[in-house]
Amino acid sequence: MENKNNKPSFLAAEAISEDNYTKLMIPNEPFRFEPKDIERILVHAVNNGVSDISVQSYLPIIYQIYGKVFNVSKHTLELAEMQNFITHIFGEAGVTTLNGGLPLNKSYFFRDEADYEKTYRFRVNATKGEYKGAATYQITARVIPSNIPYMSDMQLPEDLAFNLLNFSKGIALITGATGSGKSTLLASIIAE
Repeated sequence: MENKNNKPSFLAAEAISEDNYTKLMIPNEPFRFEPKDIERILVHAVNNGVSDISVQSYLPIIYQIYGKVFNVSKHTLELAEMQNFITHIFGEAGVTTLNGGLPLNKSYFFRDEADYEKTYRFRVNATKGEYKGAATYQITARVIPSNIPYMSDMQLPEDLAFNLLNFSKGIALITGATGSGKSTLLASIIAE
C-alpha cells in the first residue's frame, strides 16, 4: 500500500486507533535485523506517513508522526545490529568515526526494488552515546518528501497563505516542533 502524498491514512496522531497502531508495527519483524533491513524499515515508515525514524541500541525502533512517538518493533536492537546499520548507511569508517566522538550526517537515498523509478530520500544522523552505563549508537532519519505539496493542500488558513505568498517587507519567522512541517512550508512557498 503506497502512500503517494506522504500523509498517513489517519488525520492526526490522537486519532490513531488500535488497528492503525498495529499497522505501524514493522511487518515480518525478524529475530535479528540484518543491514539491508534498514531500508525496509524506512520504506515502511514512508508508507505510513512517518516524519522521523529513530533506531537506538537497547531500545525498540521509534516512528514519529505529528510529533507523537510510537514504538514499532517488538524487540530492542543489539549493539552489533546498530553497528551493521551504521556501516550499511555510512560505510566502513562509520563506526570508527562515531567511536572517535564525531557525529555522522548524510543525505541517504535508495531506489525501490519493485519500482526503480521511485526513490526514497532521507537526512540521516548518527551519534554514539551511553544508556544505563553501556555504549550505544543512535540513528535518526528524517523523511525528505519526493514531491513538494501545494500550499492549497496544506490546509492553511487562507489569510495566512495569502500573507506568506505576498510578504514583501520585514522578517517572517516559521517556527514549530521537530517534524511539524517548517521546511515543507518553506519549500511550498518557494514553489508557488
